Amino acid sequence: AVYDLISRRFLAALMPPGQDARTTVWTRAGGERFKTTGTVVIDPGWRAVITPTADKAQESSDEKGESEPDQVIPPGLRSGQAVTVLDAGVQDKKTKPPARFTDASLLALMEKYGLGTPATRARVLEVLLAREYVRREKKTLITTDKGQHLIRVLPDVLQSPDLTGEWEARLESIAQGRESAQDFVRDMRQLTQQVVDTARTQTGEAISDMTTALGPCPVCHQGQVRPNPKGWGCSRWKDGGCRFMIWKKIAGKTLTTAQVRVLLSGKPTALLKGFHSKAGKLFSARLKLDGPDARVTLAFEPRPTARSS
Repeated sequence: AVYDLISRRFLAALMPPGQDARTTVWTRAGGERFKTTGTVVIDPGWRAVITPTADKAQESSDEKGESEPDQVIPPGLRSGQAVTVLDAGVQDKKTKPPARFTDASLLALMEKYGLGTPATRARVLEVLLAREYVRREKKTLITTDKGQHLIRVLPDVLQSPDLTGEWEARLESIAQGRESAQDFVRDMRQLTQQVVDTARTQTGEAISDMTTALGPCPVCHQGQVRPNPKGWGCSRWKDGGCRFMIWKKIAGKTLTTAQVRVLLSGKPTALLKGFHSKAGKLFSARLKLDGPDARVTLAFEPRPTARSS
């Protein structure tokens, strides 16, 4: 079986590309426009030597992200042709977000933009996981609040994968003698200085935020609620013994300062997504302060009741 798979893959690399005819039909009915797409294989090309199982997997990977599957379009259609509507109905659907990255798709994208080498790309991904910028959920990779915050504060120039491609092109020009190495080093120093200056400014703002009180303590009503490394707590926890505390992470979700301000105002938060149960399942809930000790509790949306006919 392994030999057969290798042989077919080798032959496929020598075969011509496949040719498909993709047709899009717009139909007007009842004052509305309806879209129908269909694909017909003209020449299978390299796919002719792939086993049916592998071909099916290839097709499913190619169609990943398609919002609607292809339909069977009858041959001989022409523009302006009248058709008969046999049936019509309304389907309740929701827009699907883009498919999340997996290890394979992210590594392939890194290769496309020339990020790293085959030996270092997997290591980059491990670093992202170790530093909790992303996390694994089954086979998918999901950004954490920490990772999203990093993207918000990073300069745009460092977020673009084109920067690495530009550097590689300039290094190749230096190797070919078309560019001076001194000019490249000078530009790197200027970019580094700009990034460091930006980071210092943002660090100063972050320190200022760490000393800013969000409001009076809802328990003792004497201290002020201030940020700390673990969350937000009463400023009198040392001298007065007030233990009021809102932890930074609740049920696997990291809270924001804006959400804490809502809690301190006495109101529940909006419906928040991204909580994790002990079984690892995602759920949504509101947060609110409850009881005399103002503990943070989860408030769930009422389930819709079935209507009797």
